[in-house]
Amino acid sequence: MGKPVYTVTQRVTSKGNDAADNRGDPEYAAELKLKIDAAMSAGADRSESDLVIDDVAAVAPEKKLGKPSAVETMRGLSVTHRLNEMFTIIRNSTFIFPEMLMMGVIAQWYGLPNSGKTLMLIHLLREAIKDDCIEARDVFYINADDNFVGVYDKGRIFENMGANLISPDASGVSPPEIINLILKIAEEGDAEGKLVILDTQKKFTDMMSKTAQSQFFAALRKFTAQSGTVLLLGHANKHPNLEGELVYEGTGDTKADLDTQHSLNIMSNRTDESQEIVFKCEKDRGKVAMRLGFEYTKTKDMTYLDMVDSIRPVDKHSSARRKAAKEADALRSKYESVIEFVTALLADEGEMNESDIKAAHGAKKLETAAEITGSELKKGLDAMIGIEWTMRRDKTRGNAKVYDLIGAEADRYQKGKDGE
Repeated sequence: MGKPVYTVTQRVTSKGNDAADNRGDPEYAAELKLKIDAAMSAGADRSESDLVIDDVAAVAPEKKLGKPSAVETMRGLSVTHRLNEMFTIIRNSTFIFPEMLMMGVIAQWYGLPNSGKTLMLIHLLREAIKDDCIEARDVFYINADDNFVGVYDKGRIFENMGANLISPDASGVSPPEIINLILKIAEEGDAEGKLVILDTQKKFTDMMSKTAQSQFFAALRKFTAQSGTVLLLGHANKHPNLEGELVYEGTGDTKADLDTQHSLNIMSNRTDESQEIVFKCEKDRGKVAMRLGFEYTKTKDMTYLDMVDSIRPVDKHSSARRKAAKEADALRSKYESVIEFVTALLADEGEMNESDIKAAHGAKKLETAAEITGSELKKGLDAMIGIEWTMRRDKTRGNAKVYDLIGAEADRYQKGKDGE
């Protein structure tokens, strides 16, 4: 006995009872899909051309396949029926921004105000469009954070790119209406290949409400489920954590709802002409880089577009050196009084062990000693090793720590050679 033929009864409408007659009717298509999925769950074969069932007419040998049961509906919803389709989407997935933003994800960048988020966004978008990573007309930058002049200036840049910039205020639409439009794009099957940037995230949802966040991400997930991409630009809290790292604004659930997350860290002083930004990956999915550095020039005479044009990548070694230099400057500022005291002491006495330095501090040998506590001296001595002075262990003195100014030993050796 051959396999039974599973067929599906189609609903008769005013247009007819054939699928072709009802093309473009989403309700009809959804109902038909459920019936076809139920037939497949009951044992129907997949055809060689994906998941098409040849007949859509009468009844199965044992039972009529009318309205599917709840169990059949659940089986029909299984992604196992769409694995070929999903594999094709994954195989064709590409980076929009190399090593940073893949298609089909919800991503977030966060940083302090004026940290360069929009500047970097425009630069990376221009590169992505130039390299055919995305079509300009498929980019929708929703700018709910700028004033009228800012929107105009950036609008001119987006016009030159051929991309879309939408200001809810200037366009007379509300952020909730924008979210509904994003959902509509997904429902109409047009999300694939589209990139929506929401700037800033807090204009579209309550960052401190778990309920609001859950609803917000549920809506965006419908868009990314259709291979659309969402990039959220967010703010960092004013105060960093105990390790000095940026903390994103939002609830603890925010990070869990994201696919990827990057913090934007300013590695230079804001007044420097050469500015450096490092993207640090806080949550990854896929082959994203853990750190990416960029630098740009910033002067009073430069326009916003001039700054965008000056952006260039920074190699990992240069970025590491700048990070070390910035950390050293921060330590110098923190232990300024310790540095002044110890530097003057070692300049007068030459290398000294830790106990002698502490004794000189206790005896107030220098006026600057009064400005620091014993605890600050101990922490400063350790913190500035390799920055302001060297430290070695002297085995002849019970493995005591011996400090000397960086370069002082070489200077003394050279002076000895010169007979000074």
